[in-house]
Amino acid sequence: ELKLSTPIIVMGLMKAGTTSIFGYFDCGLDANYSRITHYDCDPIHKNSTKIRMSCGKHMRVNIKYRRPAFDGMDNFHVYAEIDAQENHGGMTLPQWEFLPEIYRQFPNATWILNLRDSHRWLDSIDRWKDLRKRFIDLHYPPDFFRGKGSDDEDMIKFYNLQAQRVRDFVIKHPSLTLVEVQIDDPSAGKVMEDAFGISQLCWKKRNVNAGDAQWGL
Repeated sequence: ELKLSTPIIVMGLMKAGTTSIFGYFDCGLDANYSRITHYDCDPIHKNSTKIRMSCGKHMRVNIKYRRPAFDGMDNFHVYAEIDAQENHGGMTLPQWEFLPEIYRQFPNATWILNLRDSHRWLDSIDRWKDLRKRFIDLHYPPDFFRGKGSDDEDMIKFYNLQAQRVRDFVIKHPSLTLVEVQIDDPSAGKVMEDAFGISQLCWKKRNVNAGDAQWGL
């Protein structure tokens, strides 16, 4: 049994341990009673056909049509990655742009702010095929205008700003619980165990790539 309330939503950026967090909960929770997702939120459409769709894309569509952010995908206990690779080449980052909508549906959720050394994060972004190009195409004025993603320092500033944005939001909404974990720190497993009650033996480094990986969905 988890120590903290569900759903647990990972609110840090991709390439900062989301797969390790997914694996941690997948290792420690009983699959018969818990649903965990990483990036794919498996919406069920009216024709009962299962169509794979990223959590972020599903959330964007929901909000566009004024539905609750997690409408049709609200039955997971853990959301380990909520962003989206869009077909047009851009990205949707709910952990930046949809904080109020996420809170509105789950005001008592537990948010995980997953962090790592910012320069190592950027190196991982650069090795993940077209992901850096997707950051270049992001347009979140006034903090991150389109094109800023081409500059390393601007990328690192955005990385740090996104983390602080999450912290500031939680401070203003104290019904939320925030767990910060530095995924490249040797104590990361202990931090997760202390917070959630799952053994740190379930914490492992996962999804290390050599530059030939590609997003799906």
